[in-house]
Amino acid sequence: MNDHHSRADKRTDTEQITDLRDLRRGDCVLFGDRTRPLTVVGLGERHQQLGEQELVTPLVRVRGEWDGAVDVVLTPVCKRLGEDHASVVLEEREQIIACEGGNLSKGREVDVERVDASANESAVCEASA
Repeated sequence: MNDHHSRADKRTDTEQITDLRDLRRGDCVLFGDRTRPLTVVGLGERHQQLGEQELVTPLVRVRGEWDGAVDVVLTPVCKRLGEDHASVVLEEREQIIACEGGNLSKGREVDVERVDASANESAVCEASA
């Protein structure tokens, strides 16, 4: 059994998230090597302009419910496609990056899972007021 599956077995019931638009405030998520769920505390949009084209992608702010927890922003990877200036376009990709502290210029690619905290009492994820 690989590491990803053994972590998922220990966590609780999870659902793979490939589109951040599927998340709602109060949802519990896990990503990367995290074993404690984080709560979705904010939803927003990122507007990126390239010439006449504007690409709008989701932003999801998550927070741990423990002392010293750092806010993390989840957002899809965006790529510039095309060979010359006239044909370059922005495209949203399926990959998601996690940016600690909200710095969107630095992040690491992660797999995001929604946690069904009700299925496992040890997976506590309290929604922020």
